[in-house]
Amino acid sequence: MILAERVRGVSSVVASVIIVAVTVAVAVAFIGYATGMFSSTTGSSVKLIVAPDSYIDLSDVDLAGRPAVGLHLHVINKGGEVFVDKIVVEASRDVVTRFYLVDQDMTLGDAYRAARGVVTAIIPSGADAWAIAQISGHGLAAGGVYAVKIYTKSGAVVTALLPAKK
Repeated sequence: MILAERVRGVSSVVASVIIVAVTVAVAVAFIGYATGMFSSTTGSSVKLIVAPDSYIDLSDVDLAGRPAVGLHLHVINKGGEVFVDKIVVEASRDVVTRFYLVDQDMTLGDAYRAARGVVTAIIPSGADAWAIAQISGHGLAAGGVYAVKIYTKSGAVVTALLPAKK
């Protein structure tokens, strides 16, 4: 009679732990991809920075010299040309789709004159400029800090917290 060799396998406890670990890793990777947590793997190439000197001016002046509320975003684009879909000031529910892109901080009226009235939705590659737009500012108060989100045509979202000042 020939005795069969005894073959030992992986214990069922070890196998269960490996299966659970692989399942959790796949779930985390999927959730990260779906929420855009891993921007380098989701294809986003937007390298747009909102500088900390950006602000909401509650005592701005428009072209006609009337009181206005101005959104002053100091944007630095370290990537390719960015096409902005919209800029949203969440607290006031203002939505901006076009803005003046100028080289320095100025009032809305000054921005209008500097840009010769041309509004844009494009932030060029290498830009270090101010995106200025008029907003309603409903519900915004001086001293408050408000979330502003820039949505791009490529699907990227850049969020900044801006102080409101008079």
